[in-house]
Amino acid sequence: TREYIDMIVYDGVTEKRPDVQTNFKKATEEDEYKDLRELYKYQGGGENEIYDPYKFWQSSSYMKPYAFKSMVDKDKEPNSNNFDVEVPLKREDVIKNKYKVSSGDTLSKIAKDNNTTVGELVTLNNIENPSLIRINQELILPDLPKENNSIDNAKNKSYTVVAGDTLNEIAKKYGTSAKKLASLNNIKDINKINVNQKLILPQNYIEEKPLAKEEWVSTDKLETNRKEINAGTDENIVIKSQTLKNPNEQYVVIDKKAQRLKLYQGDQVVMDFEVNTGVNKGDAQTTTKAIDKNKDGKITEADKINGEYKVDWSKGNLQTGAGRYTISSTSPTSNAYYNNAPSFVFKNERGDEISTAIHGAPDYRLNYFDNESLDDNRSSNGCINGKCTDVQALYNMGLPEGTPMYVLPEDDGNYFEMVDGSAVLRMNRNNREKYLSYTDQEGREQKGQGGNYSTNTLKYKPIRAVLDETKFKKDVYNESGFGDFFTSDTSDQEEYENTTKPFISALEENKQEIMKAAGISGDVYNQLAKMAFGIYGTESHYGDTHSTGGNFGRAVGKWGDAENSSSPDVLSKHDTYGADEDYRSTGYTQIRWSYLNDKEKEALNKLNITSNADFLDPKKAAVATAIILGVRYNEQLTSDQKKDLWNNLPSKWNKRGNYGERVKANAEYLNFEQYDKLPTNQEGGEIDNLTIYKNYIDGVYDNTSEEKQAQKVYDKLNRVYYKEAKLQGTTVPNYIMSTVMNHTDN
Repeated sequence: TREYIDMIVYDGVTEKRPDVQTNFKKATEEDEYKDLRELYKYQGGGENEIYDPYKFWQSSSYMKPYAFKSMVDKDKEPNSNNFDVEVPLKREDVIKNKYKVSSGDTLSKIAKDNNTTVGELVTLNNIENPSLIRINQELILPDLPKENNSIDNAKNKSYTVVAGDTLNEIAKKYGTSAKKLASLNNIKDINKINVNQKLILPQNYIEEKPLAKEEWVSTDKLETNRKEINAGTDENIVIKSQTLKNPNEQYVVIDKKAQRLKLYQGDQVVMDFEVNTGVNKGDAQTTTKAIDKNKDGKITEADKINGEYKVDWSKGNLQTGAGRYTISSTSPTSNAYYNNAPSFVFKNERGDEISTAIHGAPDYRLNYFDNESLDDNRSSNGCINGKCTDVQALYNMGLPEGTPMYVLPEDDGNYFEMVDGSAVLRMNRNNREKYLSYTDQEGREQKGQGGNYSTNTLKYKPIRAVLDETKFKKDVYNESGFGDFFTSDTSDQEEYENTTKPFISALEENKQEIMKAAGISGDVYNQLAKMAFGIYGTESHYGDTHSTGGNFGRAVGKWGDAENSSSPDVLSKHDTYGADEDYRSTGYTQIRWSYLNDKEKEALNKLNITSNADFLDPKKAAVATAIILGVRYNEQLTSDQKKDLWNNLPSKWNKRGNYGERVKANAEYLNFEQYDKLPTNQEGGEIDNLTIYKNYIDGVYDNTSEEKQAQKVYDKLNRVYYKEAKLQGTTVPNYIMSTVMNHTDN
């Protein structure tokens, strides 16, 4: 009936549907609609009567099938197969449904949450202005048939309340809002739920997932996983790291290129809507300037207007800054210019509130939504604007302070990377400097707020060493068993106990201190610790000692051919043959104190390493080696080189041509495990093998313990697809990457 009434009161002149309530009263009272009333046999109400569908149905001639008999073939019986009329429900078959308006509500939001339309709410509640509703105003909602309601509830899953639960916490568990749960379960006060109360969950709820189990995991596996994740898109990196951290935590991702805002819970999208962002492309933090009222070049109390500072929008940088933020605060409403929609204030990595916020779009920007262009979405002064209904729905999710907010970068040189299990924004040096200033709309040079890149990425997790003792002793021990003077080697077991074991334990025990001193992440340290052991093996053959005669022979050889001869052992070289000056290479990894730069010495001083003599202690030698490698990793490698540090960092220690290969080979006896967690792998079989195949080609497994196994998979798949590739006239890798993998993805 409502649909029919809507149709007959359509206003063809303005192409709008005016007040349906008013027009329906006209239809029941004015002469021009007399024929309509006769057709329906409806006895209309008086001047002040409000349309009530129940009253309409209960009237003596409410809409029975027979009411249409004059409009159909009189020979056809009502309710026959040729007479398609739906009999309206009786009042007792309908559930009366009401809603009380609360702070932050809009009519469109209420309509969306209750599966209806604004027009229907306006009709049912005789609302003259849809933009004006009052807090605590009681609205009539469309009525639900009892039997349908019970069917829906039967299909939905439920949750039983336990002690300590709140509706907000339950809602967050299942990717919904407390208001939606309250509406679905007819809860009038969201603060009042009872233990053992059964709550119906929305049909699109998200199942709570168990946290990944922490256990001792090979650092090689962790590194492989990290490389696989970091090979993905910025958004994927954020999703993977957040899901690994806590698959039930909600977080927001803003994609400026696509002009979309997504609310995630783990790897599931809870909400996805279009937004407007800053007029200017770029990743600098949003910068705004206050009006300099007295034009003295300074902002002071004298510049306040009506007791507050006002923004001079012409001086802003009009950019939406990229990076990792958190929600600093939320508000259920904003000012009328932003259509009173809720707002979310951002806090950056350094803990400062910034000029970027999420809020409703002003009226003139609403035209930029839902069209075929994204260019006009670049329309704000740097904030993220959404349609009021979308921002309201986001607010209704009850996101707490501290909720992660990620704005994806768009400038070259900026990218997200998973470091120590978290997604952090990397920003190259040129961009960091560029973002410190900008030119405003009127051509004036302004000071910027810089970039919101990640600075504190040090996240310590303990490690433990796993040495392949059997292989180590088989390959490294070389005692001859003859007398002390004539043998070149003394007790290998003694060397193992006195130097190798202390060297390894120092790398285990001092991880956190070394990370701080060198300014490196845990992920990087785990690789450098293994590299330090490789350098230890290369430079001193794992603390090898020689007999008196052996050391003498080496000293003579070194004097005759310094370039191609081996030195006496570490202690003999320093103590017996006088190589104790600061410019001499000393200790178990052959460090020259005078060759170290100021940053390297400063970092070593933090752990009380102050001279060449300290490198004769295997523990201090291990710590020093890891620290120096860390500083050189930061200072001497480019961003691309850091992605392959095993092929690039050893040469910063020793420039010999094959040095990196020797370090790599000598490091193979030692691995580390970290108390950490890996994501659960849902896939298996050939799909996993194809992933390994691609990662092998991309170099993900280079210099890891998994490289040999990955090569086996690579060789196996090459054999499997050899004939097919030959028939296609292409190479096997090209066939697998372009055809097999695409087919599997589809």
